[in-house]
Amino acid sequence: MQTTTRRLVRPTTPADLWRLADQARENGVRLLSEGLSGERFATSATDPSTVYRLTAYSCTCKGFCHTGRCQHHSLLLAELGWLPDVEPAPAPVATCPTCGGRGIDPACTGHPVAGMTIHCPCYACDGAGTVAVSVLFAA
Repeated sequence: MQTTTRRLVRPTTPADLWRLADQARENGVRLLSEGLSGERFATSATDPSTVYRLTAYSCTCKGFCHTGRCQHHSLLLAELGWLPDVEPAPAPVATCPTCGGRGIDPACTGHPVAGMTIHCPCYACDGAGTVAVSVLFAA
């Protein structure tokens, strides 16, 4: 019995598609269109005698067949204006220096309410206990 191992491929991100489209341009990949049918093709970056058939959803190259993404398809998406927006990276956060990460106003001693003690939220982090790193370095 023969055992095969498949490598798991992570999902494609918008950043992957943008990077692959740029890579295609750097590698000289060209997009071609058949005049009558409108079918789209892309040249190979490594073999000038090879072209790959493209659709809005696929490419016939080995890379796309294996991972679901490639330079050729990404370049087509870029040309059509269909590349998705890249999500901005979340802002780095740090422990709030005012409350030490507790989220409680350090000047608040607590307020008795219905048998509980309620504390005021920290004014600097609004009770979150963290602040954006950019806030720490703001003038």
